Amino acid sequence: ILGNVEDGVIDAPIGRDPHRPRARAVRDDGKAATTEVATLARCGDIGIVAVMPLTGRTHQIRVHLSHRGAPILGDRLYGGPATVLVEDAVIELQRIVLHACRLEIPVGGVMRVFEAPLPADLRDLVARGVALDRVFA
Repeated sequence: ILGNVEDGVIDAPIGRDPHRPRARAVRDDGKAATTEVATLARCGDIGIVAVMPLTGRTHQIRVHLSHRGAPILGDRLYGGPATVLVEDAVIELQRIVLHACRLEIPVGGVMRVFEAPLPADLRDLVARGVALDRVFA
């Protein structure tokens, strides 16, 4: 994320954004949405957070973090920057810097666990000085 977000629970309803057809927004008339957030590491203005959505709204993580003033890097729809500055180097982001390292999904009454290693483009950020390796090592 760019900036800081307070650790804890974000409990804010989400609905369609009336001004942007593809987007969602925190709205009083939206559906209940709850997300847990914990900061894992910081590298200048960049924060690495663990996020657990407790509900399943469209774009929930993106909307909640942006609403709290900490958009996800590369998330142009919700205000995230397309580039970041790391140790005097400008890095162009080709996608939203969001990675699900672990998912737990109930399948046929059994909780299935899926894990995914850090993808190559995010490992490249590590090589450029972003402290993801301390989080996902």
